[in-house]
Amino acid sequence: MFARFTVEARQACNYAGLEAATLSSSTIGTEHLLLGLLVSDTAACSVLGAAGVDLQQIRSLLSAGDSQSSTAAASYSDNALTAIRAADQRAGSDLIDLRHLWAGVLGVASGGAVRVLELAGLDRSLLKGSGPEAHPGLAPSSPARSPSPLIDLCALAEEGKLAPVVGREAEMHQLMETLLRWHKSTPVLVGDPGVGKTAVVEGLAWRLASDQVPDPLKGSRIVSLDIGSLVAGTRYRGDLEERVRRLLAGLVEDRSQILFIDELHMVLGAGGSEGQMNVGGLLKPMLARGQIRMIAATTAGDYQRYLTRDPAFERRLQPITVDEPNEQDIRLMLKAVAGRLEKHHHLKIEDDALEMSLRLSIRFMPDRRLPDKAVDVLDQAAAACALVGTSKVDGQAVAGVMERWTGVASGHIKVNQRTELAGLERRLSARLIDQPEATALVARTLQRSRVGLAQPGRPLGSFLFCGPTGVGKTEMARILTNEIFGPPGRMLRFDMSEYSESHTISRLLGTAPGYVGYQEGGQLINALRKTPHAVLVFDEIEKAHPAIINLLLQALEEGQLHDGRGQSADLSNVILIMTSNLGSRWSSHSSPSMGFSAEPLGAARQRRMDEELQSFFAPELLGRVDEVVFFNSLSEQGMEKVATLLLEDLKDRLAIQEIKFHFSPGVAGWIVEQKGDQKLGARPLRSVIRNLLEDRLAQLIIDGELQPGGSVYSGVRSGQLTIRVSKKHLD
Repeated sequence: MFARFTVEARQACNYAGLEAATLSSSTIGTEHLLLGLLVSDTAACSVLGAAGVDLQQIRSLLSAGDSQSSTAAASYSDNALTAIRAADQRAGSDLIDLRHLWAGVLGVASGGAVRVLELAGLDRSLLKGSGPEAHPGLAPSSPARSPSPLIDLCALAEEGKLAPVVGREAEMHQLMETLLRWHKSTPVLVGDPGVGKTAVVEGLAWRLASDQVPDPLKGSRIVSLDIGSLVAGTRYRGDLEERVRRLLAGLVEDRSQILFIDELHMVLGAGGSEGQMNVGGLLKPMLARGQIRMIAATTAGDYQRYLTRDPAFERRLQPITVDEPNEQDIRLMLKAVAGRLEKHHHLKIEDDALEMSLRLSIRFMPDRRLPDKAVDVLDQAAAACALVGTSKVDGQAVAGVMERWTGVASGHIKVNQRTELAGLERRLSARLIDQPEATALVARTLQRSRVGLAQPGRPLGSFLFCGPTGVGKTEMARILTNEIFGPPGRMLRFDMSEYSESHTISRLLGTAPGYVGYQEGGQLINALRKTPHAVLVFDEIEKAHPAIINLLLQALEEGQLHDGRGQSADLSNVILIMTSNLGSRWSSHSSPSMGFSAEPLGAARQRRMDEELQSFFAPELLGRVDEVVFFNSLSEQGMEKVATLLLEDLKDRLAIQEIKFHFSPGVAGWIVEQKGDQKLGARPLRSVIRNLLEDRLAQLIIDGELQPGGSVYSGVRSGQLTIRVSKKHLD
């Protein structure tokens, strides 16, 4: 009888039984329930005291004839049962609490509770009526009745709030087949977030509402469980189970209702604790006996994590896999969604916006699933256009949204990049000196990847750059960053000399469970998750520990890396570059003058370099990279071109301060002569310019001789670098 009582109401009834035993009463009457309520509800005691009722008088009236019996009364009187039934009726689908018990006790006019209160001096007019609304003061803090946790999806479809689902015919057919089975008739939709599991159920609800289902399913209705409403107000242990019991009892009585539980794993462990029943335990016997009909949805990871741990519950379910729809169905879905977005945002969505949202979401959002990500991009673009008052959404608006979301410059977010790809090798050669073979190999690989001929899922390009120091290996990575992704901040560089020990792999991937820093993740995984469109450079890879080199095999083959927490980083939009100085002795030859060689790599030199690489790197690594790129030593003319580029860069920096910088053609050659050891390549040139030119210019600016609006000219005279300042711009 007390299954639907709250903990406080149950305690009040227990106190009533003890009071009846103390008064040597064979039955529990309404007067004993009154005393139990006074003990349990201190707020009601305060309200009665404010009404002029002497609470001690009530106790003395009820306690007359005390015999100190220790045996509790075994049954309730007719008036007490009438009060409890009235409380049950007023509670409806909610639990019976103190508020309902007060209403029931005061509603029995012939009961002992009413007579005692009248004898205590309580005005009889306060006792008229039998509902809580007639006695608002007796439960001043009682909560409002909670809303129903069930949402009728068919009713929403009838009101036009649900639209028919485009595609998904196979999944919907499997869903109806499973519901009509005699055994294991509980389908569970399993799929990644965003693939449309809930949409499949809403599509079935729309069909049921429009009577477009087979005869055995006609008349059925799908009701969705609102977990928030179900849990709201369950303050004490057992409250949630009681509420679920009533809900399931209603479903047993009305077989036309099909319960839909989204995120099933959130419900299974709800309400349960050590040694106590949970919601999953309540569902199992009813599903086994076929007393209720249910549809559930969850992700593949949560199905494995929660449902497979309970084989007794899992065997009563029939999983249905929901994958991403094909592109043809997605286009139809976007066309259907576009109409609703146009109505919501009051604008027109062009067809190219639909195609752009599909293409860009596939390319730049690999960690999310279709159709959800494409719809999100389209909705965001429509909202952005509505915000600025634009009357239509086109492909450019969608590209703008993707630029803000990914950080990739809008000029690089294009579906058709044929023009940019055609000139990639030329632009690389213009900025990378004396490396025609390297620029050609890199450009061809990226062109092949960009037009869709490369194997999907792998990095955009993977390269092993080999050659002497200072010839442009890292500079090539910087150039590719600007050409492919735009901002220079999209180059992720790791100096592998810092990862020469075996334990340093935890810095890249994160520590194992149980170790300090487990929840922080690894530097590499965190960087890739934050910047999934980048050039990833492992500088001086030969200095890394072999375990770290083996780690790259998975990245090169599958385009995925996983950290200690199980989180993954996608490398399908990453250009992966490893640099190495191996083979440098075969790519550099001495000459009588400057020690530079302009000759291309011959067959013998190529063979020796290959042998040196194969002696250090495992064949499985060399076989997985797209290209092993050898860099030539720089010729004397190449060095002068590099020096000229560095001087032009200095010129641009001075122009920001409104200072014009001019230099004669001989300055670059003079800088090359001062650089020293030719084994360091072009790397010392920057130091020469900094020490012999920039320091002098900085002193002129500090002394006030070189000011904004002025000009400075640098040349070479008698083997020395000269600097001449003019207060006016030189044309």
